[in-house]
Amino acid sequence: MLVLAGLWVAPGRVLAEQLGDSGPRTGSSTDAAALTKSAPPAKPAPPLEPTAPVTPIAPVKRAPPVKRALVVAVDGATRSVIERLSAEGDLPNLAALAEGGASGVLRSFMPLLSPRIWTTVATGMNPSDHGIEGWIHRGKDGEPSLYNSNDRKVPAVWNILERAGHRVGVVNWLMTHPPERIAGVMISDFAVPGTVGRRVQLGEAFAQAMFPDAAGDGDFHVGGGGFAYPPHWQGRFERLLGVRQPLTPFENPFTDEEMLAHPMGQFYNEIFVGDETVARVALEIEETVDPDLLMVYLPGIDRLSHFLFASLVPLADLPQAFRLPAEARRQHSKQLLHHYRFVDAVIGKLVARYDDDDLVIVISDHGFEAPTREGQKFGIHETVAARDGVLYIKGPGIVAGSRAGEMSIADVTPTLLCWFGLGAAVDMSGKCPEFLPFSRPATVASYSGTPIDRTGSDQPDVEQGVLDRLRTLGYVE
Repeated sequence: MLVLAGLWVAPGRVLAEQLGDSGPRTGSSTDAAALTKSAPPAKPAPPLEPTAPVTPIAPVKRAPPVKRALVVAVDGATRSVIERLSAEGDLPNLAALAEGGASGVLRSFMPLLSPRIWTTVATGMNPSDHGIEGWIHRGKDGEPSLYNSNDRKVPAVWNILERAGHRVGVVNWLMTHPPERIAGVMISDFAVPGTVGRRVQLGEAFAQAMFPDAAGDGDFHVGGGGFAYPPHWQGRFERLLGVRQPLTPFENPFTDEEMLAHPMGQFYNEIFVGDETVARVALEIEETVDPDLLMVYLPGIDRLSHFLFASLVPLADLPQAFRLPAEARRQHSKQLLHHYRFVDAVIGKLVARYDDDDLVIVISDHGFEAPTREGQKFGIHETVAARDGVLYIKGPGIVAGSRAGEMSIADVTPTLLCWFGLGAAVDMSGKCPEFLPFSRPATVASYSGTPIDRTGSDQPDVEQGVLDRLRTLGYVE
């Protein structure tokens, strides 16, 4: 057992296998035990508490009034954790949404694979209809291939709304690379440095488990192609990536030198910087583009929970292999709960530009549960115990402080369409929930004919430009 500036590493556990989303183990490239050879003495972790009391961020009034909507997707946010922190007054911005609108459960679909879920959220269609079933599939040549936005067979809500004359902003939404040409801004899910490598690693792991009969290694080359449309937003993203000023009172706890000297510490730091940069870009889009619909995807809670969630579970409920020493559990718990508080502060900043005439939705795709057997990660989402996500929805006519009625991941797009005065499609799996006081325009047969203007790969290489920028700033060598 090794504790490095609050980072616990289990001897013999493979680091590479832990860097992806929930799924098969990816095999060994670096053994964690090898880190002990040059490990410096452990130092106390940097303080995680905010430097000043945190209160909800007051909304900013906007004129003239325009119908707008904000969707914040918080991957893996778990209801039990939110309830615990809310009871302690530690999530004031989510509490403000609940007090000003409705809150409850967002029903998800099994299996709990993020690509299929978030694409259902964005289309209102079941995975079998929208075409994104998971992380990988068999390509035309029969070999395993990574899913990407070109595999989505139906228009997303942003395509439908832009054709109706609305400006849209999409930031980091899963399965949006290559980005699409839209009336607004799209920053794909390959923008954050490290994403491409992890996605390839994840594809290789799933390929070994799902397609053992495949003749080759699979087509996991993501190739060139910029991550932003319009292309100049790639430069804006890179500029914001280099900002060192903390965005919220909850600063990055993973910057200690000893922690950054080790792969898992670097990975945790990458997670925090990724969420913070995504939030900065979304705020800049809010300010400069002022989209009618803004959709923002924050994956950090999910990624950290895969390694830290067990620290929130009573020891008696954990298999022996996951019963860490008390100090390690304390550090893990502190780090994970800190990220929940950070995300709440980010939500407060995003919501601040929206007022009582706007629609705000905050959701998660599933929760987390404790591991049940050796070989799993420290947090998993595999059974119905982790199926349901959280839902916060605030807008005109929604009863303040009310309990949200039944709503599923397939209902988000129909809800947005109703909000903007468009009818849901008959071939959609979801509907505008009955508890929402929105008018229901007449349904349409389908939006399948709505054009999707794909960028393909006619822009600069995805990661290389960002990495060059980071080297200039001194973030990487």
